[in-house]
Amino acid sequence: MSIVTKFIFWSLALLILVAYAAINAGWNNQNTDKPDYIYWQNEYHNIAADLATDPALKEKTRDAPPDISQVTVLQFSFTETDGTAQQRVDRCEACHAGLENPQMTAENIIRDVDKVNLTAAQVPAYLEDPSHKSTLDLVYTLGAHPGKTPGFAKGGLEWAVATATNADPSASAQQLDYANIVAKHPFATYGCTTCHYGSGRELQQDKAHGQAEYWLQPLMPAKYLDAACAQCHEAYNGPAISAQASFNTQTSALTDAYTKAKDATTDPAKLAALTATYKSQYAVIASAFHASLAKLTSENDAAAPKLTLTEYSNSVPGLPSTDDTRIFKAAYLPDMTTIQRGQDLFKENACWGCHKIDGISKGNVGPELTLEGRIAVFSTIEHQLWEPRYKVANCVMPYFFSQKVYGDTTTGKEFWVDKLGGMHDVSTLVPADQDDLSPETWDTLNEHHDVGNGKYYYFVPLKSHEDDVTALTTYILAQTGQNYAQATSDRLARIDAYNGADPPTVPVSAESGKLVFEQSGCYACHYLGNPDNDKIGMGGVAGPNLSWEGSRHSRQWIDAHYVNPQAFVPKSIMPVFPLSDSQRAALSLYDSSFIPTGGRAVSPNEDLPSATWIADKIEVPQVRYMTR
Repeated sequence: MSIVTKFIFWSLALLILVAYAAINAGWNNQNTDKPDYIYWQNEYHNIAADLATDPALKEKTRDAPPDISQVTVLQFSFTETDGTAQQRVDRCEACHAGLENPQMTAENIIRDVDKVNLTAAQVPAYLEDPSHKSTLDLVYTLGAHPGKTPGFAKGGLEWAVATATNADPSASAQQLDYANIVAKHPFATYGCTTCHYGSGRELQQDKAHGQAEYWLQPLMPAKYLDAACAQCHEAYNGPAISAQASFNTQTSALTDAYTKAKDATTDPAKLAALTATYKSQYAVIASAFHASLAKLTSENDAAAPKLTLTEYSNSVPGLPSTDDTRIFKAAYLPDMTTIQRGQDLFKENACWGCHKIDGISKGNVGPELTLEGRIAVFSTIEHQLWEPRYKVANCVMPYFFSQKVYGDTTTGKEFWVDKLGGMHDVSTLVPADQDDLSPETWDTLNEHHDVGNGKYYYFVPLKSHEDDVTALTTYILAQTGQNYAQATSDRLARIDAYNGADPPTVPVSAESGKLVFEQSGCYACHYLGNPDNDKIGMGGVAGPNLSWEGSRHSRQWIDAHYVNPQAFVPKSIMPVFPLSDSQRAALSLYDSSFIPTGGRAVSPNEDLPSATWIADKIEVPQVRYMTR
């Protein structure tokens, strides 16, 4: 074969290869729901050209070639699972080309693509219609970032898009706060993945959005975004939220007391006096609330206020509608209320007793969570909360958010059992929305476990706990062992101070023990009711019912049990909580006070196990001298 022939042959081969690559790329872009940046920029240029009013700009925009927009984020490096830092490079705007173009509102894109004129209020319903999914993808990918336009519209917690005006007129203060947040986090400084996660270097959607097989930190759903905020901001519960919570608590207690007193009297004179007292006390609380918010407002930057006060007239509960009291309400979006709720749940459900987080908790029963946000994705954490056994069959974590359902193929009946042993038909449960759980989570929970004789069980995720799972997932995702706004030495000093701190000393009384019980998350596992009527109570089912604890065990046994639960009950899953001697004494005094009428307290010599019993791992009887 001559040199000329070889040249022609290889030239043709190269041309065929290039043509194949081009055709394949074009096919992929037009026949997949995960196209790359070239496809999206072509779409953007066409829409932006249609929206342009200058003919020259129209032509220039439509003919503009695709390019790669890149931001190198210097201040916020990405930390790998081994602790090494990698420079953050974001090319997100290569696909999301309209992020900073205020003309790319949802209304404009819908009008250009679908030839439909909508108001901002009509946008959410239109985009959530399954038949408009392709338009939603266009708006979501090419639209301006919320906060870059005068308004925005939300579809639940799953998405938000920029609009010309607010979809909800009452959201103007919220939108102001949102715009302030966006303005304080410019893309040129923060990039995109600092807040949204995902793989910023990629230029193809499935890889950039970080499916688990490509990237450890996939794109984070909007409902978990507080976890990203927590990488810089440590104060979750801001002062305005605290003031609002205090106001709500005080007015609720006042209203309850007023309602009970009002219902207990028929004397018009007494009723009038009660009403007058109620209104004056309500006004005092409202005035104090207003003053606290006004003080916060004065402390904020006047050019970019974080806090917006809205005065409104509200009918006082229980009074005729003509008797209005002027109160004030805060709109304070920057506070991270989702992650704050997650932090509260971490304590309320006694997660801290089993899981260690440096500087926050010392639990040693379950896995350490100090770096969980660095080594686990949101779907894994959420799955674990709904279904604790899906990875480890003998996991002792309680089912806080899912209900166990029992079934019998011979009768065709399915039922669940409440905390007091009552049986209820499965139809009384309201399951979580299937779309809010990963398919893997839903399938694992609904897997039927055969226990023989035609009997089986499975779990139902409860709709009432959807927000709780979101909040707790967010809090755990935020645990990365680092904070961009805090020096490493400061973090280590805080951890050392926590580890060196002694548990508090409290008065040894039943009242003090009640507070310890409530504040230590005991209700998460233990039910506690009236000794004579346990239907009046609350709590979980992972541990024993404590409604008659004083007639089952002595105070001394309970106190010693807190020191080492497994020494007394070898199969116990109860962790060793870091309580002081006085806290244990107060708690045992409170627990032992629950004795039914006709029952009696158990003395130490009857109840406290001997060293021999403990050495032989003899389980202490669960019921002694109990009458009901």
